[in-house]
Amino acid sequence: MLILYRITFSKMKTKIFVLCASALFLCSACSKDDKVDLDVIVGEWYWDTTYPYLIMDVSMSYTFKKDGKYIKTVYGGESPAPSFTEGRYVTSITDKPRLLTLFTDDEEGREVAVEQYNIRKLNSKEILLESTSDEASPREMRLLRAEYL
Repeated sequence: MLILYRITFSKMKTKIFVLCASALFLCSACSKDDKVDLDVIVGEWYWDTTYPYLIMDVSMSYTFKKDGKYIKTVYGGESPAPSFTEGRYVTSITDKPRLLTLFTDDEEGREVAVEQYNIRKLNSKEILLESTSDEASPREMRLLRAEYL
């Protein structure tokens, strides 16, 4: 009887060990891309016009501030002077896919969403975005942090 108890207890310890090891493996298997540190988005980002294989004569930059405000600057195109758009941004890290939504005020002063992207990647050097609008051009956009250019 004592031998049977030791064998059963030993098997139970083995099962508990395997369960704990599996849980630890699953937790560590999550990729770093799944972890989004929203403080990383704060800063100045430039549009990489060569991604994905698209070379444009227009350049853009986004400056995301800690207080939830942004400034979008567009260089080139039809006007020689840069154009600026200011507003508020919201990031969603609980939804899958994660979203970045940019708001600005319309002529009557009402806040409206003007751009929305799925955040495919967000780290200290780059952001990969995919537009939620079918009409958007480009559909995919890569932003590079200013200090890494």
